[in-house]
Amino acid sequence: MSKGESPREEALREIGRSVRALAANLLRVIRGAGRADEIEQQTIDLLHAITAHRAATGYPPSAHDLTRILDIDYTPEFMARLSEGNQALAHAEQRIVRGCLQVVASRLLDPSSVVCF
Repeated sequence: MSKGESPREEALREIGRSVRALAANLLRVIRGAGRADEIEQQTIDLLHAITAHRAATGYPPSAHDLTRILDIDYTPEFMARLSEGNQALAHAEQRIVRGCLQVVASRLLDPSSVVCF
């Protein structure tokens, strides 16, 4: 545990590390470049982190916590350092990434659901 970090904060940090590693690997596997052999251990690591959170707090991480952990948008601080033109490009990139992720999610659930041609 880092100095000054509560057990809940430590558990959330570990959940963040675990869920991001798993999510990133799953996306890489989907595109053909991930490590499918690591999915089981990454899932176990995530479950251990969630169990540690429950042990520290008495409840699982909230939907808000998980949403915040998985947020991939640029931070407001980063955006503030960009020029107006680059901010517009960054916002456009974020919309494209969200759209691509939606297509991937839809295809995972129903491969015939999204036809782009």
